[in-house]
Amino acid sequence: TRCLQQINSKDIRVGDVVRLECEEEFPCDMVLLSSSDEEGSCFITTANLDGETNLKILTCPDETKSMLTVQELHGLDASIECEPPNVDLYRFQGRIIFATDTNLDNISAMKSLGSSNLLLRGATLKNTKFVYG
Repeated sequence: TRCLQQINSKDIRVGDVVRLECEEEFPCDMVLLSSSDEEGSCFITTANLDGETNLKILTCPDETKSMLTVQELHGLDASIECEPPNVDLYRFQGRIIFATDTNLDNISAMKSLGSSNLLLRGATLKNTKFVYG
């Protein structure tokens, strides 16, 4: 649907768009799509994962960083491809493929994704009002 719904983390499925707010813990690994920050970045702490308490900055792809509403994100025709899970918290490779139709037949752009775009399950959003992933 085109509205926010509160669900349990166990009910999140691949392809769902999730909104998290400041001080909330990420319920699953997600690619950062947009942020309340006008530059398209957010701050997280991974203390629950690796014990580090310093803030890490993550960034949105330029193509999605201005999508700040459910309606805008609902209109996003894209697919994310990524490597299988691995044990290295700081290694991630993937790409987001943008299309001009919902079947993804007509590719309009492709963008590489890395660890600076990945919101890890168990990390916590800090100093950022909200993010979509």
